[in-house]
Amino acid sequence: MSINDEPRFPSSEPIQARVIDLNLGGNSSAITLDTTDDGMADTLYMWGNNEFGQLGLGDKINYNTPQEVTFSAGTTIVDFEQGSKFSGAAVDTTGDSNADTLYMWGANESGQLGLGASYQDDFYNTPQEVTFLPEGTIIDLAFGSVSSGVTIDTTGDGMADTLYTWGDNLKGALGLGNSVNYDTPQEVTALPEGELTDFEMGFHHSGTIIDTTGDGKADSLYTWGSDYYGQLGNGSADGGSIVDIPEEITIDSTGDFINLTFGVYNSAITLDTTEDGKADSIFVWGNNDLGQLGLDNNFITDSPTELTTLPAGTIIDFEMGSHHSGATIDTTGDGKADSTYMWGSNDLGQLGLGNDTSYDTPQEIDMNGVGTPAGLQLGNFYTGLMIDTTGDGNANALYMWGANESGQLGLGDEIDYDTPQNIGVDLETPQTSPSAHDTAIVNNIDTTLATINYSFSAGNDEFGVPYEVTEITLSGTGITDNYAVESPSAATGKIILQDLDPATNYNDLIVQATFSDGNTYNQDVNEFTTIALTPINPVPNDTATVSDIIDTEATINYSFSSGSDVFGDPYEVTEITLSGTGITNNYTVTSPTEPTGTITLQNLDAETNYNDLIVLMTFTDGNTYEQSVDPFVTLSTITSPNPDNTASVSNIIDTEATINYSFSPGNDEFGAPYEIIEITLSGTGITNNYTVESPSAVTGTITLQDLEPETNYDDLIIQASFTDGNTYEQGVDSFTTQELIIPASPNTVKWIIISVALIILIVFLIILMLFLKKIIKNNKKEKIN
Repeated sequence: MSINDEPRFPSSEPIQARVIDLNLGGNSSAITLDTTDDGMADTLYMWGNNEFGQLGLGDKINYNTPQEVTFSAGTTIVDFEQGSKFSGAAVDTTGDSNADTLYMWGANESGQLGLGASYQDDFYNTPQEVTFLPEGTIIDLAFGSVSSGVTIDTTGDGMADTLYTWGDNLKGALGLGNSVNYDTPQEVTALPEGELTDFEMGFHHSGTIIDTTGDGKADSLYTWGSDYYGQLGNGSADGGSIVDIPEEITIDSTGDFINLTFGVYNSAITLDTTEDGKADSIFVWGNNDLGQLGLDNNFITDSPTELTTLPAGTIIDFEMGSHHSGATIDTTGDGKADSTYMWGSNDLGQLGLGNDTSYDTPQEIDMNGVGTPAGLQLGNFYTGLMIDTTGDGNANALYMWGANESGQLGLGDEIDYDTPQNIGVDLETPQTSPSAHDTAIVNNIDTTLATINYSFSAGNDEFGVPYEVTEITLSGTGITDNYAVESPSAATGKIILQDLDPATNYNDLIVQATFSDGNTYNQDVNEFTTIALTPINPVPNDTATVSDIIDTEATINYSFSSGSDVFGDPYEVTEITLSGTGITNNYTVTSPTEPTGTITLQNLDAETNYNDLIVLMTFTDGNTYEQSVDPFVTLSTITSPNPDNTASVSNIIDTEATINYSFSPGNDEFGAPYEIIEITLSGTGITNNYTVESPSAVTGTITLQDLEPETNYDDLIIQASFTDGNTYEQGVDSFTTQELIIPASPNTVKWIIISVALIILIVFLIILMLFLKKIIKNNKKEKIN
């Protein structure tokens, strides 16, 4: 195997920055750089797939060379992480070297950016601040496929004590005891107390190691989420198991936990078994279909199993990609990695061995002595390795290999590579300084408004990337803050000038561009003369007309001519008022900010002439304009209800009668009929033995029941209460109820018939007995004779 150690972007000068960290996502890559030599990352470069804006460059264009992602000036990047199609950075904005602010960008379809309900777009292509985290220092970021998490130090001791997660939770990867997605960070409360020394997320599973004893060493491992391939390590891979709250995992080994590493469907942890504070053992579990666990087989392992196929030494880096794994090892005991091993899937050359053969045991990568490994990262189907070429322990070169369909290797093309390629960040490309064009051109001169077109040549930085503009300013006589730059971070754009002096010659204007190299460049502006400008003032129409006079209410229609300001834009109305005799606050303006509208007057004096009303309008030019109102007279108002003379009685049946009544309701001050509130009936013998059929109608019937029979009712009165607050009465025609005959019931008739029949039968029996007695007596006499 041979590597390409010639930089893809050759130069003759060494880079003036150190590579601090490398991070690989789904198909995008990133490095953070220290350009000030203070040991802290201050610059972020990203490249590769950008379908969802995950590069944070303000677009969705793939880039096959590194591009700088802009943060606020002076920001230190403490931690950076990528998911499959989104990114995030924890930054220090106060200068204390602690991360206090989280920025996220890229895909957001499951709320994984943590920006809340007001951010519902599917993606954001520039960094967005996450504002829903508690106060404290951000310690560790970890992203899954479509979920996110962060550990926070809330006590100020420098150790993480709280875990927050958000995003996709279909497989319980958030550890919240449910399968609900969240678009803001949620605290994971089902963990024991202690310091969270490492946190990791896989495709749909998560885990953390915790120091529960306070000795600064992790002693407990918890995992949760999908366990489809046994990636939780709980000994139960059933192809569909989900654990939605943290579950403790035991490992058959003594030692302190050092680091967690998760792949797509697999997991691993490094241990210190010798108590020297360094990792010397690796346990792996989960999917192993392509040998990615390095166990010399292809079997799923659902509980932590020791990886024994690596050489002895201190494990400096151990990483898992989608289906491949790798490690850097210190075999000499000097604290620096001296060898790199790779294993697992290799169909796109991601193992860097010069072939496409997959391996289920670790294979050493020969870097041809270019330096010592200083950081290993694995992406979806590709790999990146930082190299220390000077021996000072700092990374100053980057090699990449494997899949490259989105330009994620940063080599300027989209070709897959099966051996390590030097992408050139260890060398500084000859810098091309920005320069100004000769003159900025002025056009669109319109009275006090003008447009300036400018253009600068950006030049390239040490990576061959064009310098970025940080500021565009305009100076000259009469120029203060009366201009706006349309594209303040572009080398070519427009400046809009406003509020210029009319009929004035501007001949000393200069456009100044400040570039990211720290230098400024000037462009002269063509001289120009503005056009004289005369504003058009608003004027009132002659009269405001009155319409719709109803009793004590009237409507006034008004109209003003608004006029135009110095730019030809119509003046705006700020207030409409009405004044005159009898006018206080009894009016309403329908369109108080429009030059044409209506005013509604209420509670006027009835039958009164209003002849001195004035509509007053205030415009944005600071002046007021008046309109007189046509005089008008209000109408008379109230017509009271009137009762009819008498309510008539009909349908007198024994002790029941029907009364028909009718009232004339009259009209209120708006001409609307008064409404009835209540109908009552009073008089001798009347209590609650009546029913009003229509108690809110001016015409109806009252049904009387339970009256005294053969009684004359001659003093009944109907009373109606109207909405004018008054009551009105109607006398009721006198009437006499009929005599009441109570018919026998069917049972009574039945018993009468039975009684009469019994009497007849008894009489018949008596007669029969007397007749028989007489016959017997005569027979006795005949015998005697």
